[in-house]
Amino acid sequence: MAIITEKDMEALIEADLIASGYFKREPERYDKSICLDQELLINFIIATQPEKWEEYTKQLGDRAKDALLSKIKDEIDRRGTLKVLRKPFITYGVYFDLVYFKPASGLNVAYQKKYQSNIFSVMRQVKYSAKNEKSLDMALFLNGIPIATLELKDRMTGSGYNVENAIKQYQVDRDPREPLFKFCRCLVHFALDEDLVYMTTHLKGAHTFFLPFNKGNNGEAGNPPTKGFSIEYLWKEVLQRDSFLELLKHFIQVADVLDEDGKPTDEKMLIFPRYQQMDAVRELVTHAKEHSCGKQYLIQHSAGSGKSYTISWLAHQLSNLHDRNDQNVFDSIIVVTDRRVLDKQLRTHVIAFEQNPGVVAGIEKGSIQLKQELEAGTKIIVTTLQKFPYIEDEIKKLPGKRFAIIIDEAHSSSSGEMSKSMKKTLNLNEEDDPEEEETTWEDEMIKEISHRGRQKNVSYFAFTATPKPKTLELFGSKQKDGSYKPFHIYSMKQAIQEGFIKDVLANYTTYKTYFQLVKKVTEDPNYDKAKATRLLKVFVELSEHTIERKTAIIIQHFMENCLHEIPDTGGKGQAKAMIVCSSRAQAVKYKIAFDKYIKEHNIPFKALVAFSGTVEFEGSKGDYSESRMNGFPEDQTAVKFRENQYKFLIVANKFQTGFDQPLLYAMYVNKKLVGVNAVQTLSRLNRVYPGKKDPITLDFVNEAETIRKAFQDFYEDTTLSEGSDPDKLYSFKRSLDEFVYYTYDEINQFAKIFYSKPFKQEKLSPILNTAIKRFQEDSDAERREKFRAMLKAYVRVYAFLSQIISFSDAELEKLYVFGRILLRKLPYTKERLPREVTQQVDLDSIRIQYISKGLTLKPGEGGKFKPGDENPMGKPYEFIEPLSFIIRAINEKYRTDFNDADKVVVNVLMSRVSQDEEFGAEVKTNPKENVWWAFQRKFNGELQNLIEEHFDFYKKVKNPPAKQVALG
Repeated sequence: MAIITEKDMEALIEADLIASGYFKREPERYDKSICLDQELLINFIIATQPEKWEEYTKQLGDRAKDALLSKIKDEIDRRGTLKVLRKPFITYGVYFDLVYFKPASGLNVAYQKKYQSNIFSVMRQVKYSAKNEKSLDMALFLNGIPIATLELKDRMTGSGYNVENAIKQYQVDRDPREPLFKFCRCLVHFALDEDLVYMTTHLKGAHTFFLPFNKGNNGEAGNPPTKGFSIEYLWKEVLQRDSFLELLKHFIQVADVLDEDGKPTDEKMLIFPRYQQMDAVRELVTHAKEHSCGKQYLIQHSAGSGKSYTISWLAHQLSNLHDRNDQNVFDSIIVVTDRRVLDKQLRTHVIAFEQNPGVVAGIEKGSIQLKQELEAGTKIIVTTLQKFPYIEDEIKKLPGKRFAIIIDEAHSSSSGEMSKSMKKTLNLNEEDDPEEEETTWEDEMIKEISHRGRQKNVSYFAFTATPKPKTLELFGSKQKDGSYKPFHIYSMKQAIQEGFIKDVLANYTTYKTYFQLVKKVTEDPNYDKAKATRLLKVFVELSEHTIERKTAIIIQHFMENCLHEIPDTGGKGQAKAMIVCSSRAQAVKYKIAFDKYIKEHNIPFKALVAFSGTVEFEGSKGDYSESRMNGFPEDQTAVKFRENQYKFLIVANKFQTGFDQPLLYAMYVNKKLVGVNAVQTLSRLNRVYPGKKDPITLDFVNEAETIRKAFQDFYEDTTLSEGSDPDKLYSFKRSLDEFVYYTYDEINQFAKIFYSKPFKQEKLSPILNTAIKRFQEDSDAERREKFRAMLKAYVRVYAFLSQIISFSDAELEKLYVFGRILLRKLPYTKERLPREVTQQVDLDSIRIQYISKGLTLKPGEGGKFKPGDENPMGKPYEFIEPLSFIIRAINEKYRTDFNDADKVVVNVLMSRVSQDEEFGAEVKTNPKENVWWAFQRKFNGELQNLIEEHFDFYKKVKNPPAKQVALG
């Protein structure tokens, strides 16, 4: 019977590598003292640089070989293998290259020959130590210099060992002080069994951290099955000669470890790409090389995928990309991002590969600087989404060039007008020619139409973790069946399974607020049911009693369940919490309530608040602002929140997206969340950190199924079933024409003025005013609002579809420019909310009750989108009801079995009596028998004050009221 051993797996890998061009070397060839295969290294230098070797030997004679090897060892010890390979080093006035990378252009035949002269070799069972006889399973060398090590485990041997044992072998049995295992000597260390691969670049003993290096299996962790080992891609693809040399040249880099402020520290890290990063960049670059400019690419990469590095590597490689004719595919690469930190990261990452520091420019001075960088031929330009639309006038006269635009978080930058502005700005093929005939307004309009649609001189590379249907249609890859899919996917599911992000749904807990309202006015006014209901629900959420109860629940929950999480080296908990509010007023009230609770209970932590602008509400003492409430400028909030004294961050539409604080462990939600917004908000918790478990969410507002559905859509891959129907525009146009608020002659006259040079804005107003007059003269308010909604839908759909389709119908463009400006001027009757309704009710009872915990996402569900329904609707129908009916309906929906502790009015009454200073003094100075009469007198007085405020409640109270309440 055949006996299976790990050596069989070693032999297979070795044989495949040798078949691909590696040389087999016996382990005795490895020189432990200098960590080199000296024979291959000297052979490479003599074969590729004979003149330099001759010059060197003339100076050193017989000592040349030993002196050069010693010099190389010292250089690697001092600078690391990567830097020694990337940049020639000098000794005795002679420059030596230790590797030749593949040239971007194929025109240099001599350099191509040197590239082919690189020597890759493999050794098995390498005895690496001068102190003992321990051996390493496999080591790979480039021109005699070690670049990678491998530890193998084969479960088919029956030993029970797997990849975890290989990892442990590196952690426990491979001393990082050994020369071969020192940081930056070998570039990567692989641990593997027949199914999984993990890798690390820095051996630190028991603290060594390994990352998965697996392809993924149908959106999950692991690898797809093959006819052989499922990990054979490692040596048949990744470790192949051309592949590894490309990794050396374009991917692997030494970078500074940054502190919390993004500033470099003295510590370094060696970065080797994860598989999905390498795969995405290679596929994108290969496709761009084959298909040139004018394409769209959607990259759906989950949070935790390392998008900053992926974008950096992609920008670097696109900037040097040549087509088959050795021509540059792109003249400039423009990175558009909302993340300001990405600018600095990109410059740092790309400069690591380039010798020219001017390759990357961050736009900090607006559109003029962008124009200057483009004119100067800067290869990579980083700008924010906010700056991009304003550069149109500055650079429209630049000569035609080809651009690659890399968009970070594409769903936030695919709106119609912003993307149109990008395309118009970069569509620089039309140059002003003084010999041409003067252009007419029709020519200008046709040019405006041509600025939309697919542009042959621009390719888009759009990154997002949560692609919306419009993003899929705009940037996705169209399939044969008419559907749209991302070009490359690294799913949320795989990221969670591989441990790159935390599962934010595992401990997702829902609470429900039950309450009962009472009417405190004798009359029974009528209100629109929908508006009044909305206001009354806000009234309950902003009620002092609701906020006080939720504040107590949140702080108690955090202190009991989260305080000691994410322990530091001393065992002290570092966990923090975010409280998500529905409005700025709610955030202010929670900040006040948190400060009060923390002070009353002597809690040694503080809360911060984050919101924009200032807030003033009834009963408030002046304006509230973030800086005033926190005690320092608002641009310091994120930095201050890192301090251990600040455990709570209360937010209203701030820090819900893009905020990267890995110590966030708990979230308390007081805001309606749906779709992408739900995913992005809860994903603030998903960052990994040493010692961090799956985070906790307490949701007081949303249904669990709503949140589950939101995450399900982006858990695996996403698909748009079909593209938008362009005929929808003609349907909209026909409906708009039937309102007869404008005429064709007026639209033509408007377009003629709009596209004429010079443009005269004052001539547009009379035409618009004529349409507005007809609109106002229509006595049917519902019909007017239907027109407004229909026109808004037309403008929105045209702005989107014109990015995908180059319309040749000028009538659509005319209506678009007319409608877009008319919308801004149409008179609008501001919807009146019956805010007085909140003064006519009070909160009788409230209870906040636990409902459920934990959400599970199901494979194969969600992520299947259809084109958005753009059918416009007018104002909702108003349904008028008496206030008592509205209160009854709300109470039926939100009521439960309340007990005395839930009664707000009783509690308020008792609170007023107990807090009265005069009554408190009588309690201290009078005998017990007199205290009762003092209490009764005070209670009756306060009860009389409440009669007007709580008329219905008073009718429930029986005589004698004081004894009833006191004994109840």
